[in-house]
Amino acid sequence: MLFYTRHGNKKSNIPLSEVENSICKDWFYRCHKSFLINLDEILKCDGKIIYMKNRKDLDIARRKLAEFNRIYFKRKYECANG
Repeated sequence: MLFYTRHGNKKSNIPLSEVENSICKDWFYRCHKSFLINLDEILKCDGKIIYMKNRKDLDIARRKLAEFNRIYFKRKYECANG
């Protein structure tokens, strides 16, 4: 697995499912079977594409689109009113 961070890329042998189970669900979301994203690092969303602040573009799985939008906009609201 490869982590993209502000401090560079980090490799790990930990399965993505294990990482997903050990992190804060308020900040991270698994938008695809291969991607676990930090909601605070999203630059913008356009349809099924997430544009990250690190200039990576990620696809949202079609079956997760409605859930992602609900969680993402809830997080944005909480940050703006926190």
